[in-house]
Amino acid sequence: MVTLTPMGKFFFGGDMTFSVNDKETDYTSYIIRSNKFPQQTSLLGMLRFLVLRNDQIAFSSSTQSVSDRTKAIELIGAKSFEVSGKAGDFGVIKNITPCFIQVEKDGKWIDLSLMPKDTNLNIDFSASTTTILNGREVDIPQMDYKPKEIFAICYTSEGIDEPILESEIFKEDISNGINRDIHTGKIVDNALFKQISYRLNEEYRFAFYAEVDLEKFVDYEGQIVSVGADNSQFIIGISPCDNNNTEKGFGNVVTLLSPAYLTADDMKPVRFGITETIPFRCMKTETNTVKSYNKRNLVYGYSDKLPLYDRGSVFYFKTESDASSFADALKNHADFYQIGYNHFQIRNLKTNK
Repeated sequence: MVTLTPMGKFFFGGDMTFSVNDKETDYTSYIIRSNKFPQQTSLLGMLRFLVLRNDQIAFSSSTQSVSDRTKAIELIGAKSFEVSGKAGDFGVIKNITPCFIQVEKDGKWIDLSLMPKDTNLNIDFSASTTTILNGREVDIPQMDYKPKEIFAICYTSEGIDEPILESEIFKEDISNGINRDIHTGKIVDNALFKQISYRLNEEYRFAFYAEVDLEKFVDYEGQIVSVGADNSQFIIGISPCDNNNTEKGFGNVVTLLSPAYLTADDMKPVRFGITETIPFRCMKTETNTVKSYNKRNLVYGYSDKLPLYDRGSVFYFKTESDASSFADALKNHADFYQIGYNHFQIRNLKTNK
């Protein structure tokens, strides 16, 4: 298991930008808010650099660059994550699971999970109505949905008596600033911005499981690593243990434990869903001696922007077989699944008829 304890505030970036330019105006605002969780690609990148910088043959600490490319590729692979439809080669890093929150209770760390988006809605297909949507017949179940009522985001666990409000875990850290040109230092147009970072309350930390084929990986325990923007730093904890795989059970309901990439064909068996989407894009790099990570001067650029279904999204099916096929489709996106996307849990909805 890998744990990440923040050393202070952190900022996990998304597609929000501080100002509008001629080429990209989506997700633009003068208020920029951090995501609550790091992207899985950021966690993978952190692990790759952690392994690399601890090898004196592959990496030069004095120049902060790759010194032996062959050894570096052996350790972390030749490329960062790319959308290819198949699992990538990241050297000794075989796979990672979705990031989650842990809370300390009575000296023990307990894994928390986000409560699904159908919590307290009492979905009932026995009293469903049928309508036509986009030329397709769709079942609309009866539910306790009130448009003007906002449901609080909560986390829970078998070891927790009452759900924990998200506001009890994350604290906002607000700062104001002026955006300057990185080359000239001059103030640019639309320069004023407000940035909302987060901190974790003392008894919480991030965690995920990783399969790393490197015996001395546990020796990196206690090192400081960077994840996200603005030099967000964390103390890394590493302990050998078995992955607590939560993809178990049978039923006709699938809940996402992580953001997930799905195609239109993947969605065909879905009877009904309660979902939210988030934008996904990642940096593309190669293991090389020289790189530039400046946004205006990136050597390799970014991947295409894709919509992902957010964690906590819920999908309903008429049969267990349909749900199982959908779960297979999630896992068949091996590129995403390998690094902690497309993970799920199956359960049963007893009122589904």
